[in-house]
Amino acid sequence: MKTRDDALAILHEYTKTDSLRKHALAVEQAMKACARKYAPEEDPVRWGICGLLHDFDYEQFPNADQHPFVGSKILEEAGFDEELRIAILGHAPYTNVPRTTLMAKALFACDELAGFIVACALVQPGKTLLEVKPSSVRKKLKDKAFARSVNRDDIYAGVQELGVDLEEHIAFVREALLEIAGDIGVYQRVQIGEQLLEIELITVRDFGERLVRRRRAVHAAADLIRGEHPSRFRMKRQSSRDRHLFVKHFRRVILQSARMRVRLLYFAVLRDIMGTSDAELTLPDGTSAREVWQTMRSDHAELADYIEPPMTAINESYAAADTVLKDGDELAFIPPVAGG
Repeated sequence: MKTRDDALAILHEYTKTDSLRKHALAVEQAMKACARKYAPEEDPVRWGICGLLHDFDYEQFPNADQHPFVGSKILEEAGFDEELRIAILGHAPYTNVPRTTLMAKALFACDELAGFIVACALVQPGKTLLEVKPSSVRKKLKDKAFARSVNRDDIYAGVQELGVDLEEHIAFVREALLEIAGDIGVYQRVQIGEQLLEIELITVRDFGERLVRRRRAVHAAADLIRGEHPSRFRMKRQSSRDRHLFVKHFRRVILQSARMRVRLLYFAVLRDIMGTSDAELTLPDGTSAREVWQTMRSDHAELADYIEPPMTAINESYAAADTVLKDGDELAFIPPVAGG
């Protein structure tokens, strides 16, 4: 059986353009996700290879009488199996090769859509996939002037053949691509010294407003306590140190008593470890993403060696791990995924 390394070698031999290589990686990732969802008994790596190689011959043999026919012959000579080759032939409707297998239908449903979702990401302010909403992708499909090279009819026909709802499939493919956002160039990069970080830039105003809200809550609690026990708490008569300890104490009381609900998303290996793709958490107000990660590490031995959180996102924007969460936030940890 052919390996991913075999497939990657062929892709790199025939495809030199960076954008085409990234598209191959995107479709590979979407196909692996489809295998896990629609054909759990089959090998997702093999499905991924189908996506990785679906256009490998296009750069050198772009004409309709060449692609993907020439590529299919190359793959046959290299020893790739017939089902995979037929699925690749079927992803181009003009070949008239019927899509009779789940692999073939999934490839057809993911190819154009993966490219379109990436195009949507590249026109966002931060050029990130996290900024893309499934509903906005559906709306942009109606804009014929946007990404004109993408065949909308193929996208609509693909989801119909696969038997899935269009917006659900868009969300599904987008979620799969988030795991390799760095490999396909749709994540935010900030250069700090020699390190390349993916972070959310928090404005001074946002930080100030958050700090003011926290102080108001603490002072409100202090006023309440002083009102209930005027003989015990007279802030004006206390020393500066005592006032500091008082505020610190009630900040801790507030953070421990207040609660917020946060949705936590798991990707790639984290999803396997947790046994689910998401969870609803009830957390103390003021909890940071890093603290959530530390709790996960303590609860799961598989994560014990990973002191630092992986790539972190809050509400579909990359964020620093020490960002404080708010009620209703959506938190995602996106572990690195090996790619070509």
